[in-house]
Amino acid sequence: MNKGGIGRAFQKMFEENTYWGWALFRWYYDPEMKALSVFKYPKFIVWFTKKWLAREVKKVADAHGIGRHSKEEVYSIMYADLKALSDYLGKKKFLFGDKPCEMDCAIFGQLAQMYWHCFEFPILIDYCDRMKDTIWPDWDKCITYGGTQKASG
Repeated sequence: MNKGGIGRAFQKMFEENTYWGWALFRWYYDPEMKALSVFKYPKFIVWFTKKWLAREVKKVADAHGIGRHSKEEVYSIMYADLKALSDYLGKKKFLFGDKPCEMDCAIFGQLAQMYWHCFEFPILIDYCDRMKDTIWPDWDKCITYGGTQKASG
């Protein structure tokens, strides 16, 4: 089995496919843009930022290709990506056994945004928690902002 090829394929799937679906859900499909709720700016700045971000993300996602799908199709594509990784992991702790590799870290970077910021998905939660506990034992300290923990989805 070519571990490097499998790991690279999953990493690229998340970077080039899942990421753009997530960007659409985070910045275009969510009219409230909950991701901006952690910032305390005047309402007109938040309103302008929401409008600008939604337009720009949609434009880039359309150019990429994924933005040309319906919201339901984008969700289905993302879920298929998550399911593929979940199926591959099976009972393994990480992509290739008991220790995380570089590809696990790259994938976790994408999944962490989804898991802890505004988007619920029913699979890979244990994988995210294992990565967090293994790679960032000081996670809670790292995610503080001004002495308080950042809001999570």
